[in-house]
Amino acid sequence: VEVRAMSARIAHEQALFSSGDRTVAKVIEAAARLRGNLNEALRETGIDAAFHTSRNRSYEEFLPWSIVDSGLSFEFLKTEHEKSREALSSKPCPAVEKCTTCGVCPTTWLADAPAGLVQLQSLRTPRGLTVSI
Repeated sequence: VEVRAMSARIAHEQALFSSGDRTVAKVIEAAARLRGNLNEALRETGIDAAFHTSRNRSYEEFLPWSIVDSGLSFEFLKTEHEKSREALSSKPCPAVEKCTTCGVCPTTWLADAPAGLVQLQSLRTPRGLTVSI
């Protein structure tokens, strides 16, 4: 099994940029002025990166991506989040024609996609580890 991962620093930066609110714009502006020094930008602006990256969020909280309609229902995402906290996984998607579990198929462009494109498959590795793709 080969695992590739980015550095923890880059992962933390991506988490900050993707889950931060408008206040993170101040950090980005400061980092640009400070030649990319994100740590100095955080100190200068007084923005707490952990507030945006590490805290538990309420389901009622407005999230930066709440304005994006992905087609997935809030209830589906909430259920998936709760399952992830217990290290539980979901079953692979069934055939597109019958799939309504997440709320996307068949009401979006996925309805016209070839079944093989969206059908999730399970692979077994030599040591018996199951990997879903």
